[in-house]
Amino acid sequence: MTLVAALLAAAVLPCSPPGATGQVMRAAPTVPFTITRQTPQRLLRTIVGRFGDRSLIRARIEHDGNLPLLGFGSPRVRGAQRLRLAWEQTLVAGALRDMLCAARAPLLWGWFGLDGKHGTPDATYPYLQHFPTPPEGSFRRRLVDAADRWHFRVVDGRYLHPLQGAPLIVVRTADPLRLAHAAGAIRAFLEGPASAFRFEGFYFEAEDAHGRPAFALANAFRGTYQGSQWARSERLFPFAHG
Repeated sequence: MTLVAALLAAAVLPCSPPGATGQVMRAAPTVPFTITRQTPQRLLRTIVGRFGDRSLIRARIEHDGNLPLLGFGSPRVRGAQRLRLAWEQTLVAGALRDMLCAARAPLLWGWFGLDGKHGTPDATYPYLQHFPTPPEGSFRRRLVDAADRWHFRVVDGRYLHPLQGAPLIVVRTADPLRLAHAAGAIRAFLEGPASAFRFEGFYFEAEDAHGRPAFALANAFRGTYQGSQWARSERLFPFAHG
């Protein structure tokens, strides 16, 4: 999109970019675009339909006056699945937030899910950011290289599509502790350095040799700035935590 086209698109949007600064904006600048006017319900169906994992997502549109409110049904999950569900809900909410903007529809008032209520987003998180998003084939080649380098087997490797790309990876290892200690290097190899923000979301989970989840980590950056982790025991946490 040319600069002129971007400015024309922004002029008709109800969520003109606020011009926020910082690392995320430098790596993933706002690129305004418009789509056909649609109802929030139809936009949500489109997002969930192309998302790439419908095993956990149960979403619906409610309203607070004339403003759409996104609600998620939350099945009973725990451990790594709980982290994954909260991450997927965050991705869907971020995608709906931006698509409502592009459709010139009433903006998302807020959403609620597994980890509680989330209010109206503010200017800290610009709309319609464009993340670098390497091609899926390129990412899968790096995943093969990572499996060889760190000696794990990929049991689930999906490239989810909330708006752009968000890898979801589950691996199996005979030595979860060793892999937990290498998690920072693995994430940097697959997701890129922390300042790159290559993807709008990233999820990595490791199982032990018996298929039991050992640890997981997740990042989400569209309409939020979220990093989280889970581990089966204290010694398996990939990163320091409070």
